[in-house]
Amino acid sequence: MKDIDQICKLLKKTRLEKGLTLREVEKRCGISFSTVSLIENRRHAFSLENLMKLAEAYEVPVSYFFQEPERVLSSRPTAGWMSASKWEESFKGASGEGVQEELLNPPSQHKKVKVTLVKMEDNSEVSWQQPTSGTLYLYLVSGKVRILRDGAEPLVLDENGFCNYELNSRARVQALKNSCLYLTRVRD
Repeated sequence: MKDIDQICKLLKKTRLEKGLTLREVEKRCGISFSTVSLIENRRHAFSLENLMKLAEAYEVPVSYFFQEPERVLSSRPTAGWMSASKWEESFKGASGEGVQEELLNPPSQHKKVKVTLVKMEDNSEVSWQQPTSGTLYLYLVSGKVRILRDGAEPLVLDENGFCNYELNSRARVQALKNSCLYLTRVRD
């Protein structure tokens, strides 16, 4: 798994390889050229939604920015990251063994956006209750998971699957096999 610095460098490298100017990227994805520049230089936090827009503008899958050439996932956090279990009391954590969580964006960078990397072993589970309003974006890098929400049909996601829903409900994610996913919480 690439750290944030590597993702930002790869964003810039990909844009340059595609021969795109910052203004052309702005036209393609709707993110201002100055914000794209700040993201590329790691001076601005970005959401999974922004990363997906940039991937579309560069005509690559969003998973391209997360995977090493060998497609090996690392579990080492970048210096300055903190454990996701410390950043939000409403995140209940694992109901069993086999779940690792890392907060990917320091809380001081953007108070309304939290990006968490969650690595789950087969048959492990994560649950949370979000009393706030906003949206949760879930992107599954590898593996297979089942998402259970109050009042909704179960949803099964495979590798490179994506879903989003409102935060004001209770949810559980069950790993059907070893899985790695990104949770991006955007509060209103």
